Amino acid sequence: MLDYIPEEIEKKLYKDEIVYRPPVEAEAALLEVSRGCTWGKCTFCRDQYRDHPFEFNSLESIREKLELLATIPEVREKKSLYLVGENVLALKTDYLLGVFEAAHEILPNITRFATYARSDDVLRKSEEKLKMLVDAGLDCVYIGLESGLDEVLELVKKGVTVEQFKQACARLDKVGMGYGGSIILGLGGRHRCLDHAIATAEVVNSVHMRSLRVMTLTVTEGAAIEKDIKEGRIVEMSPAEILLEERVFLDHLTAENLLYVGTHVSNNIPIVGILPRDKDKMLNILDSAIFGTDPEQWHKKEFEHM
Repeated sequence: MLDYIPEEIEKKLYKDEIVYRPPVEAEAALLEVSRGCTWGKCTFCRDQYRDHPFEFNSLESIREKLELLATIPEVREKKSLYLVGENVLALKTDYLLGVFEAAHEILPNITRFATYARSDDVLRKSEEKLKMLVDAGLDCVYIGLESGLDEVLELVKKGVTVEQFKQACARLDKVGMGYGGSIILGLGGRHRCLDHAIATAEVVNSVHMRSLRVMTLTVTEGAAIEKDIKEGRIVEMSPAEILLEERVFLDHLTAENLLYVGTHVSNNIPIVGILPRDKDKMLNILDSAIFGTDPEQWHKKEFEHM
């Protein structure tokens, strides 16, 4: 997983072979705090069919993991600690403050924390409690928007609405906590692709994300979304159609100082840049992939319905 962590220590630190964290947190040390998701019903998520419930480590276990991390020279030099888990912010504020306190004690170079969250995790915490977390070092949370269409969010059982996402971002703005987001290309299917692209861009434009992770719908075996696809509620899109959806999405983005990270393994063409500075360059990359050297490719039958 991480070259600088000995295998025998890694097995004690992380229960899962794959540890998920946003790419922008690549330089952070990784502390496993929880496993599973408190919601666990999103039909597109591979985690929704795991056989274990949401669980979190005791503060005693957290201290043990931190002490193991402290034995690794590369970790002792790091300033950021990423709290691993699908939605760690759902945990009680006092517990999270206990994690931060232990981290500051055992890894004194740590100055900031980050983690995943759901919109409703943010909304369940008062501004006062969120401010306490900010003051203790929680610098950024990463929230899955997935789509700017409530129709799509309801279809995939996201469990929150677009308005709740906006409210959560507004609350984070108010307390001074940074946040990043993620969206899923193709989640609305072929017949919603343009509406999905434009509506999602409009939501991103309306908030103040630091970064945006752009992924493509990948249907894993056993995921509940397979049923929606088989029954025609979601029509899977071809790689070329996904590229066009991404181009429409990117073209409608007007957000300032937004790090656009479209390098997920599910994406056909990796693009990354700062908006609006790199927008034209990124659009050119997509145009080259969509149109190739022949502008007439725009008129190919594959795109006519779009």
